[in-house]
Amino acid sequence: LGLAGHAAMTPAANPLHVTLGPAGAWLAAHGNAIPGLDWAFKLVLLKYLFTVIPATIIGDLLLAWMRREPEDAGQDGRAVPARRVITLAALSLAINLWAMTGYQARWHALTPIGLALLAALTLALVHGATSPTERLLRSMTLWGLSWLLIGAVLEPFEGGLKKTPSTLSYYVLPLALSIFQLIAFTILVDVFRCRRGVRWLIANGQNPMLAYAAIRGLLGPFYFLTGLDRIVTTPLFRLHVWLGALWGLLKTLSLAWAVALATRRGLLWRA
Repeated sequence: LGLAGHAAMTPAANPLHVTLGPAGAWLAAHGNAIPGLDWAFKLVLLKYLFTVIPATIIGDLLLAWMRREPEDAGQDGRAVPARRVITLAALSLAINLWAMTGYQARWHALTPIGLALLAALTLALVHGATSPTERLLRSMTLWGLSWLLIGAVLEPFEGGLKKTPSTLSYYVLPLALSIFQLIAFTILVDVFRCRRGVRWLIANGQNPMLAYAAIRGLLGPFYFLTGLDRIVTTPLFRLHVWLGALWGLLKTLSLAWAVALATRRGLLWRA
């Protein structure tokens, strides 16, 4: 039913038409003329590759780094400059914070200018990488900046980040921000070995499908049966925004705890 609905999209709602203009409209109209290859002309199905393929590339980079030779690993621990990687982690988080704030507030001019300045500082930090970890961080940074640039260029032409119908910038920009988050946590967890405060995050990352589905499939019924969902719909929560924020924080922490517990017990949901 979902595929049939996508196939019946009007040209105005088809992402090919929105993003590629007349060329996209032609592809959307004539794609069904080739038997067996109609799926190749439906960007509504292929758009997820904008996330899957770059994520696979980053995963391959991490896998190659984890499989590096023991002598390289020993040299790596002595060669990574602490001040530089700490600054890189801070800039990676700053890119996330500035992008999410700027695009949410619709700062049309300030957002790309700020991202350009942060990107320039980040590029300067990863220049001249020598050790395996520095080369890994440089590669991840270059990929993140590339997708950030593409997303920043697409965003104003598509009328902003939109989920329905989804725009290309909706996939590309969050992809870039995810890469920078991964850079920051790679530095924290793998370079400085600070795992005590992020064990729940690691466990959730090892069980992502459960973390994605449990908020509705597991915790949703629990909140309903215990009556907690009815408490948060009272006028008190509607009048005080911080109570709603506190409820959101408690839901997030309870989800992270439940998924971490399942991961420790070996209950993994594989895709």
